[in-house]
Amino acid sequence: MLTKLINLLCPGSVMSPVKAVQGFLSGKKTYLAASILLLQGLLSAVEQFAGLSGTGDILMWLKNMPQNSVVFQIAQALAIFGLRAGINKTGN
Repeated sequence: MLTKLINLLCPGSVMSPVKAVQGFLSGKKTYLAASILLLQGLLSAVEQFAGLSGTGDILMWLKNMPQNSVVFQIAQALAIFGLRAGINKTGN
């Protein structure tokens, strides 16, 4: 549906590079999204660790780790990677 709309609105000279990009991204979009999510989570974790001062803060961070949104975000990214890898295995 979206491709038909794009073909209707865009001339062929514009569509050639678009189709090349679509071909390149085919099968990589999920990995790209998961990579971005993972990098955001890792950068947030580094930011949290930079704010810690001393062993007590580190222990408190570890104690509250299940409720930490950064850990949840990293787990989501790893789950997306795992699901996509599973889809690749069953699709072949």
